[in-house]
Amino acid sequence: MASFNSQYDPEARHQADIPMAPAGQVSAQKFLSEDEEEGINLRDYIVKCLGAWRWFAASVIFFVGIGALYILSTPKLYTRMAEVMIKDEDSGQQNISAALSDLGIGQVQANVANELIAFQSPELIGKVVERLGLRTSYTVCPLLRDKTLYGDSLVVAASFPGMPRQKGMSMSVKLLGKGRARVSDIASGKDSYDGTLEVTLGDTVSTPLGSFVLTPGPSYETDYPYTIDICPRTLPEAIISYQKKYSADIPDEDATVIRFSMTDTDIPLVTDFLETLICIYKEEWKQDKEQMAVATSNSFSYKHLTLPT
Repeated sequence: MASFNSQYDPEARHQADIPMAPAGQVSAQKFLSEDEEEGINLRDYIVKCLGAWRWFAASVIFFVGIGALYILSTPKLYTRMAEVMIKDEDSGQQNISAALSDLGIGQVQANVANELIAFQSPELIGKVVERLGLRTSYTVCPLLRDKTLYGDSLVVAASFPGMPRQKGMSMSVKLLGKGRARVSDIASGKDSYDGTLEVTLGDTVSTPLGSFVLTPGPSYETDYPYTIDICPRTLPEAIISYQKKYSADIPDEDATVIRFSMTDTDIPLVTDFLETLICIYKEEWKQDKEQMAVATSNSFSYKHLTLPT
C-alpha cells in the first residue's frame, strides 16, 4: 500500500490563489508607477524652488540693477551726416571728364578721390579744431553720465595767457556765486598743484604752473550745482580725438559725392564741426583758384613781354 508524504505550504497556496494579470496590464501598471515617480520629483523640485524664492528675487534685482546702471552711465551718442558734390567749374570740361569716365579712364573718380583725401587731412581737421576752440574740453557729471559743455551750453571758459599753445592746465571748477569760483586739481602735463584756489571770474590767476583766466560763458549761472572739469589738449591730441569720431567716404564707385558723418555726445558740436569743415574747405578752394588765376595771369604777361618784335 503506497503512502503519500505531503507537506502544507501556506505561501505556495497564497501564491496559487492570486490570479495572474495579463501582460499588457502589467506594463500599464509599470508605466503608471514611473509617471507618478516623475510627477513626484517635479513637484519636489518646484517646492524646493519656492522655498528659495528670496535668492531668485535677489538675483533678478541684482542683474536689473546692473543693467540700469550701465544704461544710466553710458553716454548718448548722436550722428550727423552731410554730403558734398564735386563739380568741375567748366561745363565743357565736366562733359569731357564724364566721357572719359565712360571709356574707362577714371578722371572724374580721380578728382573725387583727391578731394576726399583733402577732406580727411589732419591739417583741415586742425583748422576746424582751432576755429571752434575744441582744444579745451568742458565736462560735467550730473548723475552717472558725463555731459559735454559746448557753445551755448558753456558755463565758464578758460584761457591760458602767456603759456605756449601746446600747453595748458587741467582743473576742476566749482562756482561759488557772486562772480567767484573754487579751483582745484590743477595740473599741467606731469606737474600738479595740490592747493585749492578761490578766484574771481575775469581775473588773471598766477600759479607755479602758469596763469589762467576764467570767464563766464553763455549759460553762466551763479548757483550752478555741478563741478566743471576743464581739460586742455595739444593740437595733435585734439586732431586724433576728432579723427576717431569723423569719417568721410565715397558712397559709390562712380559717384561724384563725398559723404561725411560724425558721432559725438553733443549735437551742436557735431553740426558745427561738419559745417565748419565744409566752410574752411570752400575758403581754401577759392583761395587756391584765385592764386592760380593770378599765377596764370602773370605767366601770360611775362610771355607777352618777352615776345620778339
